[in-house]
Amino acid sequence: MKNKITICLALLICTSLQGCAGFKGNNLAPVNPNDLKVTSNSNIKIYDTWTFETTNNVIDAKTKEKIAETHKKNFEEALKNANCCILVSTANEADLVLTGKAIDENSMAAMLPAIITGVSLYTIPSWVTSKIHIVAKAQRADKNYGYELQDHMTMVQWLPMALAFPFANPFSMEGDMNANTSRTLVSKLKADGVLE
Repeated sequence: MKNKITICLALLICTSLQGCAGFKGNNLAPVNPNDLKVTSNSNIKIYDTWTFETTNNVIDAKTKEKIAETHKKNFEEALKNANCCILVSTANEADLVLTGKAIDENSMAAMLPAIITGVSLYTIPSWVTSKIHIVAKAQRADKNYGYELQDHMTMVQWLPMALAFPFANPFSMEGDMNANTSRTLVSKLKADGVLE
């Protein structure tokens, strides 16, 4: 009876351990939301639209819209941190029109190694790199500005990564990377004087 409890406990621990950890690419330096504050009180009006581009046929139109909406939400949250702007509902009302496009460069081929890792109870390692690539065009009056931002993070799945999981959680890391990319875009708009 004692051996059965020990075996069940060992299996429970093995299955509950995440066995994965994330590692940031850090192509974009972390931007603190407090650093986005614009000193002028101009409160320019901004209209932004976002699209999502992918070659992956599995992603349907509705999912593409949701992903684009997530990028729009991240960008508008970063704008709120800048405390500089008023979001408007049409381009005609806006002083600044921003068109953003998120480009999917992730591969579905990483699923097979992940499945093998899972079946082997994380004894066979695998990894996948999640990338973010944003292209944005801003137009204010007669001036046009272009921005291209890229970053990535790698998730490693392997039983020893369970020790690193609490310090390198890949599930929150991807969302943080996407939000930081939006903050970086606002930071670049601020540096170019577009938000003043």
